[in-house]
Amino acid sequence: MTPATAPSRFKPLKRIIFILLGLYLGALLLYGLAIILNPETYSKSVDIDQRLSQAQETLRQKKIESPSDVKVLEKAQLRLLEATAEHFRIHAVIAAKAADISQLQQVKPGAIQGLLDGEVSQSYPYIWSYLLAGSFPIFGHALSDSPIIAYYNPYFDLALMTQWEISATSDAAAVIDTTTTIDFNLIKAWPVTGRAFIENRDSLASDTLPGSEAGTLFEVKIVNAAQTFTNSFEDRYPPFERTTIHLRINAETEQQSISIAENRIFALLQWVSDARSHSAPVNYANGIEALQGSLSATSPDKLSTLLPKNNPQSAQELFLLPQDVRAGMTPYMVIDKNVIFIDPINLPTAFISAYFEPGEEKYRLALAVLFDLHTSYSSNTLKGGLENAGE
Repeated sequence: MTPATAPSRFKPLKRIIFILLGLYLGALLLYGLAIILNPETYSKSVDIDQRLSQAQETLRQKKIESPSDVKVLEKAQLRLLEATAEHFRIHAVIAAKAADISQLQQVKPGAIQGLLDGEVSQSYPYIWSYLLAGSFPIFGHALSDSPIIAYYNPYFDLALMTQWEISATSDAAAVIDTTTTIDFNLIKAWPVTGRAFIENRDSLASDTLPGSEAGTLFEVKIVNAAQTFTNSFEDRYPPFERTTIHLRINAETEQQSISIAENRIFALLQWVSDARSHSAPVNYANGIEALQGSLSATSPDKLSTLLPKNNPQSAQELFLLPQDVRAGMTPYMVIDKNVIFIDPINLPTAFISAYFEPGEEKYRLALAVLFDLHTSYSSNTLKGGLENAGE
């Protein structure tokens, strides 16, 4: 369960001191909690189907009511694109199998054929839904007819690059027809490692997380990787660009990238399985179940008892998370004695890093800290630029 490349762990007390004294990390923790408490951050998952339908209808109505108002139409298009991106991600996670993802209404025939043909995917079809479960969307050329969306997963340092096309028509009669649906459709998808994208080259199996230095805590590496990738993506594909570009990837490069991504995800999935299994030689099953049970409880009492006395965040602070997010926290990745918990449906942009150390009989919880990736990519949620979209 311990990779050869995993950094050596600090003693729990030293790790706590590092977290508390680091100005950057301290600001991240405080700001992260403030963002998570904002309903705007997680309301998008309350009813994503309804949000998508509303965004589609809003754009249709604006085309009828304000056909020449560019700013109004662009705002409506951005909202539709954002709703579409999250609708696809959530339904892909729910669908689980790659073949079922390919049948989603937004996916054009053949759009993800390369993913279906992957050697690992044919035997284990859950690879791509697992990748999307821990990803967040970053938007490029969002005001064009063929936007680019990268679903970046900082835990694996992998991005699923996707290109979409809008089905909107300029035919006023067709738009007025209430049976006409305006939407975005996925036309192509392939993976790339974050480092390869940043360095503008093909993916390599040896690629490591960008934006980190030797000795950096892996939690900080994850947050840094999210910020580094987002900045690089925005530089190459500006979020509010109106021109259309069509991404291309040759078959050999695509096959290589798919194989690298599949093997990276599948290998780490085994560690999660072992960590949760009571029968595994080394496992954190009791600690994982205790933490999940205390997080999903109706009061913070159980969590207060479970957390170490010197934990950087109290049970009351962690309970500021919405109940559905706390209940949805599930083990997603295992690095050394650390288990990363995320809620893939309600709030994939935050994670709890739980550190387990050996006890008298079983491993026990020695540290549990909440981190928020929203601080890394908030400028690219499209919300921040809606007011200026038409300028």
